[in-house]
Amino acid sequence: PSIPEPDLKFKQAAFLPKSYIPHEKTRLVFYKKLAAATEEEEIEQIKTELKDFAGSLPEETKNLIFLSHLRLLAKKAHIREMSYNPPFLYMSLADSTPLSSSLILQWIETGLGEWQNKNTLKFNLYRTGPERVSSPPCSPALQNDNLLHVWKFLKDLFCEI
Repeated sequence: PSIPEPDLKFKQAAFLPKSYIPHEKTRLVFYKKLAAATEEEEIEQIKTELKDFAGSLPEETKNLIFLSHLRLLAKKAHIREMSYNPPFLYMSLADSTPLSSSLILQWIETGLGEWQNKNTLKFNLYRTGPERVSSPPCSPALQNDNLLHVWKFLKDLFCEI
């Protein structure tokens, strides 16, 4: 059975600005490439293509790259929906998630995550354990850093799949 595309709900602007790539058809080609990517390496290749084609990435494009990475991770973990309202990350898991029950219980029992309802987990990304709260790794005003933090958090979280 195919895994449905995850619904990612993030407030950060994530797109290819017209000022960065003026030609509509070229922007569309890059959007299609990112949407079709199935591996992290493909996204990194597209990122390199963008830099080679149009120069350093604007913030909105960095966000688009991070969301593309997040989409792959979410799909791999069978996450139906994910939203981020700093510092909280919400994930709605499909029943088919490959994440083990013991791993999910570990997240809950260490204070990293908590159940919101039947299938939704809530994580405080600035908490590293029940007793240790770290300061935010980045300023909430730096949108792409927030997405980078989410991406790194999920890569660590899903290390078993």
